[in-house]
Amino acid sequence: MKKLSKNIYYDLILTCGFMGFSPFAPGTVCSFFVTIISFYLLNVSHILLGILILISTATGVYLSTKVVKETKKIDPKEIVIDELVGQGLALLISDIYVMRYTYNHINIYHAMLLFILFRVFDILKPMPIDYIDDNFHYGFGVMFDDVIAGIFASIYFIFILSFL
Repeated sequence: MKKLSKNIYYDLILTCGFMGFSPFAPGTVCSFFVTIISFYLLNVSHILLGILILISTATGVYLSTKVVKETKKIDPKEIVIDELVGQGLALLISDIYVMRYTYNHINIYHAMLLFILFRVFDILKPMPIDYIDDNFHYGFGVMFDDVIAGIFASIYFIFILSFL
């Protein structure tokens, strides 16, 4: 079995149930999974999803700092909890916006558009995402470039909806 750190529980959490060990695009695999799960959670409770995102962010910063120090890798590709947070945040912000004006949740097409937008921002890393990625280290740097990518994805999504 593949390992990221010396602690199997850290690996389980940081790789989101070992999705980070996917041989094909682990960040995309995790983001897609989060899109599907979050889409259904949005219908249950914004507060629940928000709490899960906050807990995942704090846990991700703490544990990824430990693993980055242990492995001496700046941002191991196996760590995908940051994609969980960024993708979840994009969906949460967008759903709150849509519900405010339409009293309906986002639909599956909106969720897929947000998935694509988040992946584009996460991969291309436009300014200030690249600045955070290059200048912040340990857990904060690992996590917060994806937080900003999630916020950007939701802003662009809202912009696109405004013209439709």
